[in-house]
Amino acid sequence: MSYVINQILPSLVHGDAVVNVGFYIKQILVSQGHICNLYFQNAEQGLTLSKELEVHNLLNEPTDILIYHVCTYAPICDNMFLNSLGKKVIVYHNITPSHFLAPYDLNLSKIINEASQGVKNFKSVDLAIADSNFNAIELKDLGFSNVYTVPLFFEEHQCIPDAEILDGYKDGWINFLFVGRLAPNKCQEDVIKAFAYYCNYINRQSRLILVGSTMFSSYTNFLKQVAEIEGVQHHVIFTEKVPFSQLKAYYQVADIFMCMSEHEGFCVPLLEAMQHDIPIIAYASSAVPETLGEAGILVNQKDIPVIAELAHLLVNNQSLRSKVIQSQRSRLENFKPEVFAENFMNVLSKVF
Repeated sequence: MSYVINQILPSLVHGDAVVNVGFYIKQILVSQGHICNLYFQNAEQGLTLSKELEVHNLLNEPTDILIYHVCTYAPICDNMFLNSLGKKVIVYHNITPSHFLAPYDLNLSKIINEASQGVKNFKSVDLAIADSNFNAIELKDLGFSNVYTVPLFFEEHQCIPDAEILDGYKDGWINFLFVGRLAPNKCQEDVIKAFAYYCNYINRQSRLILVGSTMFSSYTNFLKQVAEIEGVQHHVIFTEKVPFSQLKAYYQVADIFMCMSEHEGFCVPLLEAMQHDIPIIAYASSAVPETLGEAGILVNQKDIPVIAELAHLLVNNQSLRSKVIQSQRSRLENFKPEVFAENFMNVLSKVF
């Protein structure tokens, strides 16, 4: 039997992991004979769809199913979802705790806190899908029932890596990399500090590449100050958001992927690093240990010299490097698109 299964995404943003999930779910549903429209509140230039798919035009029938991707402050989407007819499903990608944002943008912190509190309004949904057990536990703590975990997937972007970046960064220097928007919960300052120790005391011919959009100018300025205080301001590259061709090139030139984030609902860049055989050093917080599994190297404390020495080992000890890369290849097998598709449909069928 086929259904009309619509989705709501707060924003359509090029390259965003949540958006990629929404489009892939649509692909899965259509391939199985269902009708699926993807409604949105805002769209980045170049990703605009028909005006009829703006969320205020959503008309759900009692026999329809509506999936809402919960990930940010979106009161218009919240209201449309809650007031729509038919069975309701949320896919919960987590919302960054507001206390991370307060020192850098108090107003946004208050808005995000309101969004977090608003998640409780969805407790009566027919089904709640979390993309990690970490997120599922949060929903259960809020009083949700019918909560299931369906981990995300990774599918490499088919594009040619940027030749200029490949030529410019394959110069014999050691390249540290972290990918993710510049945001306080991601703690890029700790990545800079660990890199700075490596650069200052182990190998001056090294650089850190921070790929990600700038969300908070005050936080970005803080990061640049940290780099300057540590004496590595000329060794830290802030790329801002980049197209897929450049992103792929940065992954290809990287020697170490370092994540010191203190809040991740899943952390898709870890999968990207695995795909490109970049050894990962990550701080064991939130969903990061769950996503890594037995892969990479997890650290339980932010002991900067120790983390820098670990990076040095991963660069120079080929036996250790090979073991870590092999562990990551094995882990990545769990995140194939077809695995996600099967798991997602098995869970979604509970509302058919």
